[in-house]
Amino acid sequence: MSPKSTTPPPQRQETQRQEAQRLTPEHPPLQSNPRERILEVAVRLFYEQGYQATGINQIIREASVAKASFYHHFPSKLDLIVAHLERCDDDWFSELTDAIDVYREPHRRVLALVDHVGQWLKQRDYRGCAFLNSLPEFSDPQSRPRQIVREHKLKQRRLVADLCAEAQRPELADRAFLLVEGAISQVAVVGTLQPLDLVRDLVERELSSAVPSSPHSASRRPGSAPGETR
Repeated sequence: MSPKSTTPPPQRQETQRQEAQRLTPEHPPLQSNPRERILEVAVRLFYEQGYQATGINQIIREASVAKASFYHHFPSKLDLIVAHLERCDDDWFSELTDAIDVYREPHRRVLALVDHVGQWLKQRDYRGCAFLNSLPEFSDPQSRPRQIVREHKLKQRRLVADLCAEAQRPELADRAFLLVEGAISQVAVVGTLQPLDLVRDLVERELSSAVPSSPHSASRRPGSAPGETR
């Protein structure tokens, strides 16, 4: 009688291969909590593949959960998408606030926001802003995903405004916000951080060289000449 083969059957080999792949640095070990596992996988797949192209069955398979467990936590795919966007929003502002609060000097805190965006882009396989990427897939302006995107961007705008106010430069808030948002989009197009580096230089120059508005200049009409008031 020939000795028993120690080679696993093909089906088991494939299972082992998939498990080893799941534990690589690109796919670290998943959380033990089923809901957290589902969210972890969804965050990755939605960003890599898009919402419409990512099926529930793929998420269930890669999260290693039962279908009943999935629907217990997320009654629909839309519920999962909403939870995914809310998680991304919470994680982003938690990391961003921590990065800003390292500094006390107001001008440096404004630049810390730009620097953190750069660090965030370097650490990920960047494919564009996850929030803006979601807009084409949800055409209804009143849909919950679109509401979350609007709320996220408004929250970002308020944070920039607060930082510029701390730096005694409230009039820079809109400009700084739009520069950073534009750079985030351009980085996805050109594939380098050069747009963000340029924005940082512009914001730093504005903070260091401009003089806070006087009461007279604040009352000028948009586009009016110096000294011409409302």
